[in-house]
Amino acid sequence: MDPAIDFCTQLGVESFWFIKADRVDEKWSEKRIKSFTRRAVRKMIASIKQSQASILPHIYPITELDELLRMQDNFDYILYGDPYGLPSLAGLGLQTGARYLLLVGPTADFSSREKHFLAQLKAIPLSLGKRRLRTETAAVIITAKLLTFLKEI
Repeated sequence: MDPAIDFCTQLGVESFWFIKADRVDEKWSEKRIKSFTRRAVRKMIASIKQSQASILPHIYPITELDELLRMQDNFDYILYGDPYGLPSLAGLGLQTGARYLLLVGPTADFSSREKHFLAQLKAIPLSLGKRRLRTETAAVIITAKLLTFLKEI
């Protein structure tokens, strides 16, 4: 996950939410979470120095995808990577300055339950290409795809 944190920080991501996906059995202990968070903060600080960015992203606690229901009003748009999603962002009315939540699932993709839940949130499925991507790569691609569309990079 280090490369995604590095590259997305350079691109101007304001926060990271790590989600417990249905298809990931890995358990994270409190000690492991603290260690990961410390390492991520060090990586983000190095990234903002290198890219001359001014925003140190916030890291939210690991959460269940269902928690997004509680937070959905914080975002104007929710986009998620999906192999069968829209090939382009054209025609969706996306705007610079809007609040976006970009989601990528595990390498094995979101489960059907999670996709149903995302549909209830009116999240927009976005294709990231024909290849199966690692989560880290997908995070960078979806960020770059949105910023390119908005002409911010």
